[in-house]
Amino acid sequence: MKKQTIDVTTGIYDTEYTMRDYGGKITITAPFVRWVNNSGSLDFRKTTVTNAKTMDVIRQMFNGGEMVNDDQDNLQDILDGNYRHLPLHV
Repeated sequence: MKKQTIDVTTGIYDTEYTMRDYGGKITITAPFVRWVNNSGSLDFRKTTVTNAKTMDVIRQMFNGGEMVNDDQDNLQDILDGNYRHLPLHV
């Protein structure tokens, strides 16, 4: 298992995206602000990616330490499922 991070600021928090690469799958831990009433706190969600093409793009992002690659693919859009060209699963 290979672990890599990308440093980010989420709301007022300095935090990071974490990728755990198991070869045949990647697990991304992504930060977000969880709001309850008027109070926000840092929380994380995990997404597992098994599609080979999508894993290659995500690996490139983490290797470059950037949330956006040269093709303007955005890591958060991919994880949110808003990027049609790269499925999360086979």
